[in-house]
Amino acid sequence: DLGEWIGAGTHSLYNFHPNVRPIPLEIHIQGFDIPHYASRLLAMSKPMYAAIVNHSPNKPAMVVVADRKQARISAFDIMAYAGVEEE
Repeated sequence: DLGEWIGAGTHSLYNFHPNVRPIPLEIHIQGFDIPHYASRLLAMSKPMYAAIVNHSPNKPAMVVVADRKQARISAFDIMAYAGVEEE
């Protein structure tokens, strides 16, 4: 289970049965073996956008990042890649 993998305790988890989900849940995890934090984050931006376009071209997608700063950076990267793709 994803919740156990991220270290959430049993009191922090609630699992909805697939029959009651309004939108089916698909989980795609892509690992990176770059040890330096800043370099790894830079290397993840283009594959992140490619994964969103590949797995969810016309549906909402959720990207989980470490903190608010990285959320802003990732959002700007997604918008930049989408803008270049439209041109």
